[in-house]
Amino acid sequence: MKAEKMTVEIIVVDDGSTDKTRALALRLARKHGEIKVISYPENRGKGYAVKKGIEASSNNYILFTDADNATPISELKKLERHAEIFDIVIGSRYLPTSFISEKQTLIRRFVGYCATLIIKSILVTGLHDTRCGFKLFRKEVAKHLIELQTIDGWSFDTELLAIATSLGYAIHEVPVSWKDSGQTKIKIVRDSLIGFSDICRIRWNLATGLYLEQVPLRQFLEKNESYKQYGKKKNSHIQLAGHSASSSRWS
Repeated sequence: MKAEKMTVEIIVVDDGSTDKTRALALRLARKHGEIKVISYPENRGKGYAVKKGIEASSNNYILFTDADNATPISELKKLERHAEIFDIVIGSRYLPTSFISEKQTLIRRFVGYCATLIIKSILVTGLHDTRCGFKLFRKEVAKHLIELQTIDGWSFDTELLAIATSLGYAIHEVPVSWKDSGQTKIKIVRDSLIGFSDICRIRWNLATGLYLEQVPLRQFLEKNESYKQYGKKKNSHIQLAGHSASSSRWS
């Protein structure tokens, strides 16, 4: 990023980790002024952590990425090419030119395939991968969506994309490189049931108009003075919101 002369702020959200994540992040923050650390004692979930990172963001674009570097940060260039045209640009593992260097276990791939089919059928049509942890947002779009977010767990990004689609935001999917780190804390049976419940909840919220009843974009822009420049020329500043789950390692 320094080689590209990009102005960045890296936000590391420590989601109640029990290892040395917080200490390592704070040590790096002391050495590098662009790093900011958000930490709290209780594990609240990936969705909650990313929301906190987005709330603390200030630059014109916000990228959230997993702390295990499953998608290399160098892939950001692929997303950034489309950022001036689309409101949201998402990395995808399931496009023809996507590259997966280390695959998940067979059972996790099967569960993921089933979840993708359900999501494409009833929530977000036209997208192949709503759950890859590499997504780039215009700042004002991300801030708007998290005000409508109701899910703090793993399904939060599917909810954000479902809300964005219902509100007419333009989303573009880009093939990226990805690898399974093998460090996941997901429990297949338990989290599959939670995920299915979340999908039903999102579908219900969409059907009942819950998201539309909350904070309309016009009211949001009027309420937030700093976002009244929405639509004017934007620079290439990027905001990074990194998430560290409980008992995982930050790198």
